[in-house]
Amino acid sequence: MKRSLADREKVLGVALLAPALAYVLLLVGVPFVLAIVLSFSTATAGSLSFGWAGFANYRAILADPIFRRALANTAIVTIGSQVLVVVLATAAAQVFRAAFHGKRTARFVLLLPWAVPVSLAAIAWTWIFDSTFSVINWTLKVAGLLHGWLYWLGEPGLALVAIIIVQAWRIFPFATVIVLAG
Repeated sequence: MKRSLADREKVLGVALLAPALAYVLLLVGVPFVLAIVLSFSTATAGSLSFGWAGFANYRAILADPIFRRALANTAIVTIGSQVLVVVLATAAAQVFRAAFHGKRTARFVLLLPWAVPVSLAAIAWTWIFDSTFSVINWTLKVAGLLHGWLYWLGEPGLALVAIIIVQAWRIFPFATVIVLAG
C-alpha cells in the first residue's frame, strides 16, 4: 500500500517547519543582514542612498566618548545586576529548599515581581526613587543614617545603582525558580 504525502514523516516535518522558518528568516534574518550591510555604508535615516563606507562608521562610533561611556554603563549594569541576582537567587533557593511554615505563601510572594506588569512596576520604582518622596530616603533619615537627600535618579552614580536594583528585582524570581529546579 502506498503512503500518502501527509503520512511521510520527512515531508510532514518540512511542511510544518517551513512556515516558522520562513517567518524567522523574513522578520529576523533579513533585517539583521540589512542592518549589517547598512552599517558599512553611508546610508542615513533620511536616505537609503548606498555609498560604501567600510569601517569608517565603526571607527567613528568607537572614538565617540558618549558611546564608550554608554558601553561602560552597560557593562556595569549587566555585571552588577547579574552578580546580585545570582547571589540572591542562590540564597533564596537554599531557603526555599528547607521545610518551614508558610513556604507556599513565601513562594507566591517571591513570584510577584515576575508577574507585576512592567508599567505598574515602573510607577512604583519611580516613587521609591523619587527625590522628594523616596521611601528609601525616608527610611534612612528615620534610622539616622542620612542627613541630606539622595537624588537617586538625578546623580549618575546613584542612577546606575537604582537601575541595577530594579533590574535585579525583575530577574530575581525567575533566577530563583531556575536554581530551585536544579
